[in-house]
Amino acid sequence: MTNKHTLLYIFCFFLCVALTGCHRSSMPVDRNNIREWLSQDADSCLWYYTGHYTTLLKEKRYREIEQLYASVLRAMPERPKGGKNMNYLMGWVLTYYYNALMYQDKVDGSEFLTDSLLNSSHPYYAQVLRPELLAHSCKFYLAQNQMKEVDSIGHLFLSLPPTDDPRRDARTWHIMAYSLEFCSIDTKTPMQLMEHAVESCRKAEGKVGNEGEIYDYMGYLYWKNGEPEKAITAIQEAIDWYTARPGIPGDGLIDCYNDLSQVYATLELYDKAIEANTLAVEASKKLDKWMLEEVYRLRAACFSNAGKKDSALFYIQEAIKATPKSAENYFNLLVRINRLDYYYAAYPDSIAGQLDECCRLLKDTTDIDPVAQNYLYAYYGMALLRTPGHEQEGVEQLERSFRNFQTSHFPEGIISVGDELIRAYIQTGIPDRISSIYSLYTETSDSLRHQARANAAIGANVRYETGRKEQENLILAAEVSLKQRTLIFTWLLVGLLFAILLVGGMYMRQRQRFLRQISNARLSQISGLLQAQQELKEKNESLQEMQEELRQSNGALFKAKQELSQHNASLTQELHTTSSRLNEVSSRLDAVSKQKVVTDLRMKISTQIFNSDKEAEFRRSFTAFYPNYIPALHRLSPDITRTDELIAMLIILELSSDEIGLTLGISRIGVNKARSRMRKRLGLASDAKLEDFLKGIWDSPYP
Repeated sequence: MTNKHTLLYIFCFFLCVALTGCHRSSMPVDRNNIREWLSQDADSCLWYYTGHYTTLLKEKRYREIEQLYASVLRAMPERPKGGKNMNYLMGWVLTYYYNALMYQDKVDGSEFLTDSLLNSSHPYYAQVLRPELLAHSCKFYLAQNQMKEVDSIGHLFLSLPPTDDPRRDARTWHIMAYSLEFCSIDTKTPMQLMEHAVESCRKAEGKVGNEGEIYDYMGYLYWKNGEPEKAITAIQEAIDWYTARPGIPGDGLIDCYNDLSQVYATLELYDKAIEANTLAVEASKKLDKWMLEEVYRLRAACFSNAGKKDSALFYIQEAIKATPKSAENYFNLLVRINRLDYYYAAYPDSIAGQLDECCRLLKDTTDIDPVAQNYLYAYYGMALLRTPGHEQEGVEQLERSFRNFQTSHFPEGIISVGDELIRAYIQTGIPDRISSIYSLYTETSDSLRHQARANAAIGANVRYETGRKEQENLILAAEVSLKQRTLIFTWLLVGLLFAILLVGGMYMRQRQRFLRQISNARLSQISGLLQAQQELKEKNESLQEMQEELRQSNGALFKAKQELSQHNASLTQELHTTSSRLNEVSSRLDAVSKQKVVTDLRMKISTQIFNSDKEAEFRRSFTAFYPNYIPALHRLSPDITRTDELIAMLIILELSSDEIGLTLGISRIGVNKARSRMRKRLGLASDAKLEDFLKGIWDSPYP
């Protein structure tokens, strides 16, 4: 089914491209002139310009975004030519224009283009695009905190009927619901508007463009209305939508995780809340730490609710560090007040040290949220209670905070400040005042306990349902994975079979060609062989004649070979005899030569004692005749001394021990000791004769 849909979409896409190409070829448009383009083909013009937003936003070119979409709004003709897409895309143009001004902080005390368009006599804006203009003007007034104008525009919008395009209704009703949440109109109205927006999203079948934002805000309103189960379902649907579209710009996914974390915290599912907040931190870091300060602030709240006071204090400090310099003043004040809360929870006896911080915050409370401001009065009172001499002032500040929470019907504040106020009354010795707040305190406490029990039951159900859905998702994921693998395997088999058939067909065709070529080649070979056979027959006859002649020649050659063999035998005998004689002569000459060499060396050795010059001359003469002897001696025994070398050389020259002693200037006993040491160094056995051993390593005197 998916493949069929994909093919259908591809076909429609190419059809649209073809039709667009035909339209453009028949009606050329000057794209540099926005007004002319809008007059002739508003749909294609708006598709073109709205496609620039994502690129410009990623590059943070907010001024260009403002100028681009303001020029589109001003250039719209009174009666443009376009279809349903034109009105839908103009809604996006207004949204992009609003976003550009918000990114540049141009909302305070400014007049906007939407106001002039809304109050103009332009028929398109006064009639067709009126819902979108009312919704965006309402957002601008909300940003300026002009709640009377928000109420007025809200009543005008509620009198309008729905449009015929669910995509427009989904976006416009969502924007208006967001604006009216903060005004004096009935609190059920935003819920009704959002329910219509969600219903329109369903009708539009995924063509609205910001379904994730709409589902998330619906979940937020469910949470505020005390319907956490519906809230979790709606927010999870928003998260799934954003996860399936990772290229969507903006902070929508971060908002979803933040809202989901708050819903889980309400149900006391703090592990789930921290898990959702962790995903918000990851999403923020992927967007260059966008909204990281708010994510850390909510993370601190999660840890505080879970009873992890040190972690709460750590992350509120991280939120302060992550807050950019361009952040609005109310947020800076809010995180500082939150830090007081977590500091008091972690170190209640040290709250007096935060007195100066409370005084700094109380200097200007204009930008402080009313709830945070009331908590600030309470922290200031607690700090004064722990400051000697200021206990009564502390009680007054706590009473002020308690009255404000009572007036604003804020039960959590009544309970937390009421606890501190009761302790303060006891500490300052005025316990009779407890009765003035006790009835309200107990009623509120019972109400919150009842709500907590209800939330705990809902939380248990949510945890069960969440676990069940997780298991179902795991099973479904496994089934999908199995089906995908099966599908892939099937396609691989089909592809393999197709490839086998294709290769088999090609092989058979090539084989037929090959066999045909072989058959033709064999026919030509047979005809050639027959012809060659005839030629060979003729050649065989001539060869037989030549063979007979060769036989006769071979007989004559054999006889000559026998005669030659006899002659060679007689020559070999003569050569052997001559060689024996030459060897005898050579042996005699060698013996004579060695004897002569020994005689010459002995003649050179005088009976006088060697001095260094004579020893050196003797060594040179000996080495000249026996160049390899001394190295061979050292290979046998590396420990041979120079004296051992001389004695060995003299022994080779057949000098007796007395002659050796006379030559070296030592006694016969010294010669014998030297011979004994040489035998040990050479490792000779007792029955081995030194002269024979030394002569055994006698090398040839000639190199």
